[in-house]
Amino acid sequence: MADASTIRGPRPYNPRDPARFFFMSDPGSWSVPHARIEWRDDAPHDPESGDIFFSRTDGRAESECVFLRGNGLEQRWSRLDPARPGVFVVGETGFGSGLNFLLTQDRFLRTAPPACQLHYVSVEHRPWTRADLRRAHAQWPELAQHARDLQAQWPPPLRGPHRLHLAGDRVRLTLLFDEAAAALAGLQAGIHAWYLDGFAPARDAAIWRPAVLREVARLSAPGATLATYTAAGAVRRALGEHGFVVERLPGFAGKRHRLVARLPAAEPASPRPLPGPVAVIGAGFAGASCALALSRRGLATTVIEGQPQPASGASGVPQAVLYLKLSGACSDVARLQLHALRYAMAQTVHCPVDSAVAGVLQLGDAAQCARWEGLAAVPADLLQPVDRQQAAALAGIPLQSGGLWFPGAFALPGADFCNTRLTASGATFMAGRQVTGLAAGDEGDWNLQLSGSGPASLRAAAVICCGGTGPSLQGLPLHGIRGQLTRFRADATVTPRCVLTGAGHVIPLADGSFYAGSSYAHDNPSLAPVAGDDAENRLRAAGLLGCAQQDLSPVAAWVGLRCAGPDHLPAAGALPGPAGNFTLTGLRSRGLLFSPLLAEAIASELCGEPLPLTRPQWRSLDPGRWLRGKTGNPDQRLRK
Repeated sequence: MADASTIRGPRPYNPRDPARFFFMSDPGSWSVPHARIEWRDDAPHDPESGDIFFSRTDGRAESECVFLRGNGLEQRWSRLDPARPGVFVVGETGFGSGLNFLLTQDRFLRTAPPACQLHYVSVEHRPWTRADLRRAHAQWPELAQHARDLQAQWPPPLRGPHRLHLAGDRVRLTLLFDEAAAALAGLQAGIHAWYLDGFAPARDAAIWRPAVLREVARLSAPGATLATYTAAGAVRRALGEHGFVVERLPGFAGKRHRLVARLPAAEPASPRPLPGPVAVIGAGFAGASCALALSRRGLATTVIEGQPQPASGASGVPQAVLYLKLSGACSDVARLQLHALRYAMAQTVHCPVDSAVAGVLQLGDAAQCARWEGLAAVPADLLQPVDRQQAAALAGIPLQSGGLWFPGAFALPGADFCNTRLTASGATFMAGRQVTGLAAGDEGDWNLQLSGSGPASLRAAAVICCGGTGPSLQGLPLHGIRGQLTRFRADATVTPRCVLTGAGHVIPLADGSFYAGSSYAHDNPSLAPVAGDDAENRLRAAGLLGCAQQDLSPVAAWVGLRCAGPDHLPAAGALPGPAGNFTLTGLRSRGLLFSPLLAEAIASELCGEPLPLTRPQWRSLDPGRWLRGKTGNPDQRLRK
């Protein structure tokens, strides 16, 4: 955590900043509908198109013929250089039952060198339910383990990108729940092989629109290949117009023709090699999450921390809360928060669950609860609007209002979160070392100068600076926001059994006490507890709990300085200047919410993978926006 004296204050809000328009409500909905499937003799039919999802003859054989052999994948994978591993990317328009994915994963794991990785990105505007997936997958017992892993991680139908980790992190799946044209337009990727799937063009014209095929061409790596079961003239002509060389081949099981295509190049597209060692500066929420995301790709990582142990700054908060604030309006920034919440909830394998408090209940007044009624369209796995009686039943104490229930959210000690992720990463940890200098090398690498006991320098292929200080961040307008938590004891009938948020937090502990807070001060860099903040926290707690202030006895306090930027969103991604210099900073009080997903996004960009965010969302987090003077206040609901 940065010392407030070393980081800069905020710039004023600019109402003319064009970046603010990104955060205006859009006309889209929160969720996409599930597919409505009619099962006829264990064959899944789509009543809207009148078509069947996979071949009655042999759906598996058709997928192997059309897509895997059509792209020559097993031969290409077998020729990958084990000494130069990378990430091979397959793109698909129409996930459906997931049969294509399960087959591709199975063949990749059997064929490609062990150090090579697969990234599969697929569009689906009507995802199947988990129950329908389970019924379909039962027909392919040889794929049972892959199918169970997919079913276990199957996400709710929240519109936008969902990142899943499979096969011991050797396979990553990005599901884009949206209409094909919109989903692909928001994607940033370099795809080596395409599966154009979906119903026949005559039955489902939207997925074959010129706008979709234009995005397919934009997202293709040089030399990319493509395969599809259709040979419709409109599809063939559109692919040719976008630079593909198209060939018509005999179809499968009595179908007349299918298509294969490629972009002209000396040879089929192949992955770029993974980068060399990466240095992560800082061992708080951001640094620990980056170390874990990098380790998933097999990258050698060194985490450098100026203090003797991880989470020595604000990330060492005794109880951190996974939460977000929504107005009820459906906007892209709101979806970003919800996707960050889903991803963080899915990563509980790397969280110290034994020390976590399960469930977060956000309370609101009558006007807020009325606005939150529109959030009923958000998948219930993520949040549920509740009335006063329901809220009281969840909290186990009488409450004065309803609110939003986040069943998969939690609170836990910040140090536990950081230590667990660092341990899981296997990263080399250098404690008590400061990075005093950072310079780009002649070979595209970076040289870090270090103080303290040990080697005086370290070379890395890339650097990720996390926190509020460091040579990479000296030009960024970062500042410290002081926060004080107070621990209280009260009668057992007052303490809730879940986290309460609203105008502050109440976080119950196993011994019956609870933390409450926290203050939010821009003008006090002191880390010494302040009696006035304890009084404010007592007022916050009494308001949330509906009890008298005199019933609450303060017993301890904790103070930290949050690192913040000027526009209430984090900064994540590449810094201006030579390549390979990244940052994840400005998390404010949203470390648990944002650090897992944004660390995954940085690792994806570093390794040439599809991003787990949309392009507009990723641009909104660009650290360079602060240097270009785009320091508007995009959404006041993110202020704390």
